[in-house]
Formats: sequence, structure tokens, C-alpha cells
Amino acid sequence: MSIGTTLRKLFHHDKKEVKPDLITQNLRTRYFDERILKELLTELFGADNYRVGMKEDEWIIDVPRLVTNDELKRAKT
Repeated sequence: MSIGTTLRKLFHHDKKEVKPDLITQNLRTRYFDERILKELLTELFGADNYRVGMKEDEWIIDVPRLVTNDELKRAKT
């Protein structure tokens, strides 16, 4: 048994639990409604595959890939 296998068993590590790296995008808040933005991101990536936050006057989204301008147009108010 390799040391990696032993450590995974000790810490119950499952490779399926590891999420891919997320890319951060900043969006101006005045152009996007939170509900519509979250609906779009859920449609594109699934419910648990992105994060949305706000800092000052920007939405901060962490997503598996960049959201294109054409996709973002669907969430603009």
C-alpha cells in the first residue's frame, strides 16, 4: 500500500470532492440583478459550481471558466 493511499484512507479523502480551480470575474453591480445573475450561473455551471459575492460596487463571481459577454447579456437589467 502506498503512502498516498494510506493518507487518503486516514483522512477519508475522495478525489471527487476536489473542485477545479475557479476563475474570478468582477462585474459592475448596477448592470446585474443578483437573482438573474445566480439563475444564469446555475444554468451554466450547476448550483454548487460557482460563488457570488459583492465588494463595494462590484459583483465578484468565481466560476469554472470565464462567462462570455454574450452570456452576461442575458443577466443584465
